[in-house]
Amino acid sequence: MKKLIVLLLVAMMIIPVLPATAQEDAVVTRLEEYGANLPQGYGVTSVDDLVTLLAEEGDNVVLLDVRQPEEYEGGHIEGSILVPLRTLGQNLNLLPDLDAPIVVICKGGFRAMIGGATLQFLGYTDVKILKGGYDAWVGEDYPVVTEPSEAEAGEVPAIDETLITAADEFLSNLPEGWDAVRAPDLATEVVEDPPILIDVRSEDEWNNGYIEGAQHIWINDFMASMDQWPEDKDANIVVYCASSYRGGVAYVMMSLMGYTNVRNLAGGINAWIAADLPVVGAQEEEAAFDAESYFATYLEGMPASFNALRVSELEEKFANEEDFVLVDVRTDDEFAEGFIEGAIHIPLNEVTQHLDLLPDLNADIVIYCGSGHRSTMAMAALNALGYENATSLLGGTRAWTAAELPLTTEPIDVAPGTAPEFDPELFAIVEQTDLSPGPDIDRQVATRKTSTQKSCLIISDGNCNTGIVRHP
Repeated sequence: MKKLIVLLLVAMMIIPVLPATAQEDAVVTRLEEYGANLPQGYGVTSVDDLVTLLAEEGDNVVLLDVRQPEEYEGGHIEGSILVPLRTLGQNLNLLPDLDAPIVVICKGGFRAMIGGATLQFLGYTDVKILKGGYDAWVGEDYPVVTEPSEAEAGEVPAIDETLITAADEFLSNLPEGWDAVRAPDLATEVVEDPPILIDVRSEDEWNNGYIEGAQHIWINDFMASMDQWPEDKDANIVVYCASSYRGGVAYVMMSLMGYTNVRNLAGGINAWIAADLPVVGAQEEEAAFDAESYFATYLEGMPASFNALRVSELEEKFANEEDFVLVDVRTDDEFAEGFIEGAIHIPLNEVTQHLDLLPDLNADIVIYCGSGHRSTMAMAALNALGYENATSLLGGTRAWTAAELPLTTEPIDVAPGTAPEFDPELFAIVEQTDLSPGPDIDRQVATRKTSTQKSCLIISDGNCNTGIVRHP
């Protein structure tokens, strides 16, 4: 009999615990799913995007105003329904299905993020938060009304009741001020009674500076990094991001996990900086590329010949069977009419896109066009990038044919290799330079041909490394 009584007492102690445990497990599981699949942009949308959405979707869009009744009555976006934030968990029957497009609106966006993140946690798949809220809408001079819009009540979507209960408990107990902390107030706390600071921005943002003493947990990894959360669920915690939206997501997550003293920095670190408060840890940026200095040095180092090559000198290269690369930068039509034997074809405006057709920066490269104008531009571009032996044929094909030297129409096969590495900023400058001077009006095409000239072409070995070979 005593054993039976003991068993009954144990059972009475266990029964109340089971639902709480089941609810906690369901919340954790759902939060982990939510945290691993945060929506693009965290659901934040601009006024302009909302206007476009309304134009495209019309009445299909649910405009959910989560402000207080007195705020709503003073003016709201036409068609928006009022569901004060603390009552949202009790009024899910005013929302359509889980896939309905919903835009959550408050005064400035802070409360809307709490409501929107909670709906996303519950499984609503198309929830957006209006950035800047009602104030941003009015600031863009879009119209408002005072006549309320009534929502037709329906059935609550099929959502796990334990999740709805957790969401309702969280929302209905939101304190005055919505757990927002202003930057000046936080600055005082940091000195007098420092809270635990958690920065949920990306690593790049973190590296640009953070509030001293903060720890970094990117919001996209937040639920997967619970081992880095404070163990004490009653600890004084402040989360922040750039402007408080991602901080709002972290705030909702921690609150639903049972943390009782979490706040979100209103306006994020942007508000902190705007209040002339300090950040630490900013990594020094590399010195900006000085294009003017670079090209001044480049021009000073140009030889007296300005890297120009005469026809006779090119003939000599052929005669001596020198290793060099011959590049024709004329248009496709010009090249098809005839070119210097062994030349590879890279139209002038495509030079920076086909550097994998050239060997290395030390290669002997001769560039030509119809008269020497375009080849000079290409030569200058390559020299600026660091090619040390790029030259331009004076007079181009006009001078070549005037010397009664032949052209051919038999193209060669060129296998690409690996382009050298360049300074990204330098390459961007060269790549953005306009290399489209128009057709060479002086071009001439010779008809005499000879088999006595020597030329070169680029080939690729089995390892995709470019090399140079000769052919008669």
